[in-house]
Amino acid sequence: MEIDFSDDEITGMNCTCPYCQDEGYDCKHMVAVILALINPNFKEIDVKKLVESASDEQRTQFLQKVLENNYSLALQFKTLIEESV
Repeated sequence: MEIDFSDDEITGMNCTCPYCQDEGYDCKHMVAVILALINPNFKEIDVKKLVESASDEQRTQFLQKVLENNYSLALQFKTLIEESV
């Protein structure tokens, strides 16, 4: 992961991950480094660990709230459930 600066401006970025190399897009690694630079207290969230640490009730309540507020995610979840039946 490499970020080039001139004064306080980013002039270029490069990462060796496949997403950046194969697709030519900015990747999550670039975002993480930039966030760490602008906010020294920034830490990536280990989503798997976070979900595993929540109780069944917390996961259910959170999922209900997210799906109620995001129709697209609700449709994706509905499709997932219907495919597994």
